[in-house]
Amino acid sequence: LPRGLWDVFLSLDVAGISKDIRIGNQRCPQIPGKPQTHVISSGGENMAVALYYTHPYDNLTVDVGENKHHVADKVKIDGAAWTGPGELEVTGSWALASLPVDSLYVRLTREDGRSADFPATARGGRSFSVTVRVSELAAGTWTADLRLTNDAAKSQPLGALPAQGGLGATRWRRLGMPWYAKPTSKGTQFKLRVDRIKLAKAVAARLKG
Repeated sequence: LPRGLWDVFLSLDVAGISKDIRIGNQRCPQIPGKPQTHVISSGGENMAVALYYTHPYDNLTVDVGENKHHVADKVKIDGAAWTGPGELEVTGSWALASLPVDSLYVRLTREDGRSADFPATARGGRSFSVTVRVSELAAGTWTADLRLTNDAAKSQPLGALPAQGGLGATRWRRLGMPWYAKPTSKGTQFKLRVDRIKLAKAVAARLKG
């Protein structure tokens, strides 16, 4: 179906007499009345399809393409924590009826527009995690947001990673040289400063201390 709101009818044709009957307001008790949003793959593209019952008539309508029911309202990032030197784990959850987890990923974007993508994996239930290999990032300040793959060339932002209070710094070595990553304290959005440790400056600070 093309994107839009589609009302569902039962079409009857008896003895040459036709009638369309709107359906949904009389249904089995086990059928949930709350909207159910699914993310499905169609023609190589991920799209949202929501089943819901109208107000006030309580009839079935299909929302194809997020006209009224948005995926971003049902997916969230829960937090982030260091799991090893230069390795950040981002966790999240969703309240959708179905979601292909392999369509989710976290994108880190540097101030100059350069970006790096890290795929999500299922954790069980309606939760996911993303391993962000910070140790592979170039020097700079990076922000992070959650995205849904739309097709081979496009993605849909679902929300930014909020600032993580209490998340300290991490260190690792790259080609024998020490590097660090540390969240900045400015703003409500998560920002991560990645850089090589300046040895002379570090030694001077240690001697001063």
